[in-house]
Amino acid sequence: MIKAVFYDLGDVFFEAHYWREWMYKFFKNAGLFTSSFANFYKLYEKFILDIYNGKNTYDEKYLEFLNSLKIKNPYEFKRLSFERKKYFENNRVLFKGVKETLENIKDRDIKNVIITDNEATEKEVRENVIAKYNINHLLDIIITSKDIGVTKPDPLIFKKPMDILKIEKEEVLFVGHDKEEINGAKELGIKTVEFDNYLGIETKSDYKIKQFCDILNVINAINKNRC
Repeated sequence: MIKAVFYDLGDVFFEAHYWREWMYKFFKNAGLFTSSFANFYKLYEKFILDIYNGKNTYDEKYLEFLNSLKIKNPYEFKRLSFERKKYFENNRVLFKGVKETLENIKDRDIKNVIITDNEATEKEVRENVIAKYNINHLLDIIITSKDIGVTKPDPLIFKKPMDILKIEKEEVLFVGHDKEEINGAKELGIKTVEFDNYLGIETKSDYKIKQFCDILNVINAINKNRC
């Protein structure tokens, strides 16, 4: 019986990779990065890991990233790039059916939990990201990497909300888009759903869905087949 759904935040509730695509196109057109977007994504993730862990600021690691690509005028590019980042963040909209699906799940007495690799605390995420969508009341728990010092797929970020809710791994469904996160959850014995896998990297997910509302079909299928 599913008692809680754990969600990644960016690229599961809304598109969050447009800024990275913008950077990738700039660097590729400038001849500073010649590989695929997927490889650019991985490279960037390595640099910002310590931001999510709360060990460095975005300014420090982003400049380090720019210098690794040997970009001219890194400080000026950082200023312009962060303007684009803010623009994309201010214009994000929820995927179709997110709010309605969260409401449906909560009405079933199933907990909605966000576990996110994020440079912000839970309080900051609720106030600066979630509040604009009017869904804070639908989210029982938000766990951020900034708050606990580890990122997905570290087992702690999955186990923390399970301990709070006093539930077992068999009672959790994780919805994500990233291969490492999905495979990591699955290795812990958590049922997994792949959604918005824009990088197209194969995962070991138990289910693949095309619309957010299809999470309800997955819950129905699991609960129907329970012993």
